[in-house]
Amino acid sequence: MFPLTDARGRVRGFGARQMPGGRPPKYLNTSDGAVFRKSDILYGLDLARRSIARDGAAIVVEGYTDVIMLHQNGVDRAVASMGTALTEGQVIELRRLCSSVFLAFDADAAGQEASLRGMEIARAKGLNVRVVRLPGGRDPADVAAEDPAAFEAALDAAQPYLTYRVELALAATGSRDDRYALVRNVLATAEPSVERDDLVRLAADRLELSDDLTARLVGAPGRVAANGSQPSQRLGISARERDERLFLGLCMAFPERGLDLLCSLDVAHFPDPKRWQAATVVRRRLAGELAPEEERAWAPMIAELTALASQEATSERVLEELFWKLSLRRVEDELKGLQQNADLSLNQQQRLQELQDERLAILETIRSL
Repeated sequence: MFPLTDARGRVRGFGARQMPGGRPPKYLNTSDGAVFRKSDILYGLDLARRSIARDGAAIVVEGYTDVIMLHQNGVDRAVASMGTALTEGQVIELRRLCSSVFLAFDADAAGQEASLRGMEIARAKGLNVRVVRLPGGRDPADVAAEDPAAFEAALDAAQPYLTYRVELALAATGSRDDRYALVRNVLATAEPSVERDDLVRLAADRLELSDDLTARLVGAPGRVAANGSQPSQRLGISARERDERLFLGLCMAFPERGLDLLCSLDVAHFPDPKRWQAATVVRRRLAGELAPEEERAWAPMIAELTALASQEATSERVLEELFWKLSLRRVEDELKGLQQNADLSLNQQQRLQELQDERLAILETIRSL
C-alpha cells in the first residue's frame, strides 16, 4: 500500500500493488472523487519539491517503487506520474517549480508511447523536455538499485525532445519511405536551430537521401507569388510579442536587474510556449546555468534579442515599464477567464476581487514610472 499525497504532503488517497501470484488487477487506486484525482497528483512531489525548485528540473518516472528506489539512492528530484503519461494537471504542478523535465519512463513500447504523450503536454506548457534512455531496457528502479552511477550517466546523456523523436522515427520498422515520412513529420514543423540542422544531416546519412529529399525534410520550398517575389517569411508581430521579446533583450542589456525580474515571472506572463522557453533560456544564461553546447544552440535567438534591444532607447526604466506591462497582461488574462464564467464559486469571486485590486495597483505603478 502506498499513501498518495498532494504537493503539501496531505494524504489524498492510496495506491495498491498486487503481490506476485495474486489476482488482477496488478494496481488498484482510490477512486477519483472530490478529494482524490489521480491525474492531478505526482507521487513523491511533497518530498522532491525543494530539490526540484533548487535545481530547476524534475525527473519523472512511472511507478511508486521507481521513486522510492531513486530517493534511497540520492536522486531526490524524482516523482512519478503513477503509471500513466504526464497529464496537464501534473505538468502545471511541475511548472510552478521548474523549467525542465527529464522523462525516465520504462524502455518498452508502452513507456515510449507515454514519453511521447507526456512530452507534447509538457512542451505545450513551456517546459524544456529531455528523455532519459535507460541502459539495457531496464526500468529506473532496477538501474538505481544495481548501479546508481549508471542512472546519473543516463541523466547526463538525456536527449532533447526533437532528437529523441527523430531517433525513434529512424529506428522504426518499415521501409525507407516509411521512416522518411516519420522523420519529415517531426522535422518539418520544428523551429530552425543548430539541433535541427544536425538532425537533418543525421537523417540524410542514415537514410542515404538525395539533396532534394534532404531539403524537403524541413518543409517544401517556399512558394513564389504571382509577381515573382518571395512571400514574407514572417508576418508582423503583435504588440504583446514585441514587448515580450524586447523585455528579454533588455534583461540581457541590464543583467543584474533583468535576472531579478525574470525570477519573479512565470509561464502565465508568457502564454506562448516558445517565448516562455526563450525567457527560461535567458534567465538561465544570466544565472550562468547554460552549458556551452546550450549556449551555442541558443546563440541565434540570443543575438536576435540583443539586436532588438539595441535598436531601442535602452534604459532600466524601459525594462521596468515592460515588466509591469507583462504583469498587467497576466492579470487581465486571468480576469478575462473569470469574467466569462457567469456562475462563480465563492473562491472564484474572491479571486476576481483580488485580481481587480491587483490590476489597479499595477496601473498606478505604471503611471508613476
